Amino acid sequence: GKNLNPALGLDATGLWKPPSNLLHGNEIAREALRDAKTSALKFERTYGRKPRLAVITVGELERYKDSDRRLQLYSNPSHSWFAKSDVGRANGFDVTEISLDAKSTTTDKLLSEVYKLRDEVDGIQIMYPLPPSVDAAK
Repeated sequence: GKNLNPALGLDATGLWKPPSNLLHGNEIAREALRDAKTSALKFERTYGRKPRLAVITVGELERYKDSDRRLQLYSNPSHSWFAKSDVGRANGFDVTEISLDAKSTTTDKLLSEVYKLRDEVDGIQIMYPLPPSVDAAK
């Protein structure tokens, strides 16, 4: 018989299969996007406009450096967290992406941006990590 290592997820045929305790993220993501799209449609019917989201990034996030290439290889822009505006548009949201300079952004500057946006949008997402010059607890 075969000497299989169960820690590697190999079944009796020698094929890999995900462990039973593995979270099926793609299905959960599809469900979450369906729910978001339904909510966005209800919002638009109620208020006569699409919900608006502002996404604030302070500095260049490490994971965004190769995002264009990763999008080409692995993902559909309308479903990828690399392309928040595209995902928003595909699901009924207006998304504005704001990029602040890491070297010149302080806690007060970031809070000022948030306060400025709060009357223009329905939600604000601040991307982590934040640089040391910004106190995330505030």
